[in-house]
Amino acid sequence: VSIVASRWDSTLEPPSPGHRSPRRAMRLGLRLVKGMGEDTAVSIVNARDRAHFTSLQDLVHRASLKKNEIEALAEAGALTPLIPERRDALFRARAPREGGLFEGMSIESEEDVGLRPMPALQQLALDYGRVGLSLHDHPMKHLREELRRRGVRRAEELRSLHDGSTVRVAGLVIGRQRPGTAKGI
Repeated sequence: VSIVASRWDSTLEPPSPGHRSPRRAMRLGLRLVKGMGEDTAVSIVNARDRAHFTSLQDLVHRASLKKNEIEALAEAGALTPLIPERRDALFRARAPREGGLFEGMSIESEEDVGLRPMPALQQLALDYGRVGLSLHDHPMKHLREELRRRGVRRAEELRSLHDGSTVRVAGLVIGRQRPGTAKGI
């Protein structure tokens, strides 16, 4: 999801020029960002179609974004083209913008504030929390070593085991039937 390319719905993108594969890529839509409404997404797309965003302040001003919408975009990683580090994007998204002590002042600096990059597991939690998926990481990656110590087998290892072997497995639930079946399972 990206404020410089995503629309409300997910779209298919043409292959990159010079790329060997003729396959198209899917661009995730802003609708996937929890807390983002269609009106806000349309406002972002319309502002972007008039001119590229030059900064977070430019995005906020031209798309008339509210604080919770800016935070949702930052948590989802959608501000990466403007602010490459997620922690820095969150810091800037949460800066006071209107009224009170900072009325009429430009408090947003484009210079680096020296925050350490966000740990991978925290960034993964934000991806799943705001978008419901991650394109850059997987939860099992962070658990594999501990699971291996506990004797949990990876799916690829199951082929080499003898029929009837007892195994321990772990995984991620990606879908659950609701309500339960007619028999209550």
